[in-house]
Amino acid sequence: MPSTATITAFYTFAPLTSIRSSEVNNNFGLFRGHLLPIDASATSFSNYSYDLGADEYAWRNVYAKAEYLFEHTAGSEPTTPSAGKMALYFKQDGSLYKKNSAGVEAAVGSGGGGGGSSVKWIEDVNPPVAVFEYNAQAYVFTDGLSQSLFAQVRVPSSFVAGSQINLLGLFYASGTSSTVLFRTEATLIRELNEAISSVANVYTSTAAAVTLATTANRLNPFTCDLTDASGLVNGATVTAGDLLLVKLTRATGTSTLDATIPIDSSEVTFT
Repeated sequence: MPSTATITAFYTFAPLTSIRSSEVNNNFGLFRGHLLPIDASATSFSNYSYDLGADEYAWRNVYAKAEYLFEHTAGSEPTTPSAGKMALYFKQDGSLYKKNSAGVEAAVGSGGGGGGSSVKWIEDVNPPVAVFEYNAQAYVFTDGLSQSLFAQVRVPSSFVAGSQINLLGLFYASGTSSTVLFRTEATLIRELNEAISSVANVYTSTAAAVTLATTANRLNPFTCDLTDASGLVNGATVTAGDLLLVKLTRATGTSTLDATIPIDSSEVTFT
């Protein structure tokens, strides 16, 4: 539990015993109307002294009529959140900041988001079949053949550390049901840190399979996460100037149909 001030139990009462009004008041008096952080004596208020939940005892969802966040401005960075979590807070400069589990702080919306860069796919061993159809070159991924394409992505100078990096792509298929799954393996080569041959930091995408559109050969969008939500690859923070070596394959979905990717339809976004 986060502290000794945490309410973990209520007073209980046995039959045929005297009424204990003070214990009854303690059980129920604090839960009428507004819920306020007050001290144990319930006689005064105590700003910034108590938490709602804890890192290991978090509320699942919060439902409210309106979402007004009156956030106290922090004079310094908060403690680093645990793995897979992100801290969000205002500072005295009036800006909103985030901090990832690697301890990297970045201003929210301070660049590095939105626009993407196009991807140039390279063929190597066991590539998908290159075809020319519908007035454009494309790659045909056949189910179960473990075909691969490769690309190099340079992280731009505007990138804000702690932001997630994603690959966005399009594919089409002749079917109108079932699912297709594309998966990426991103190897991080940090500028001035690793040799180009390093495989120390590798991240495999976790995005779900895509259900085919209800019209044959309609373009289906897919997303592959190249980092985790905190901008990490195997716990290492991606920063501007780094290189991501990306391997794209078709993983197991429910469709056995060919899935075709137009050659210039993929981009990388930094959000």
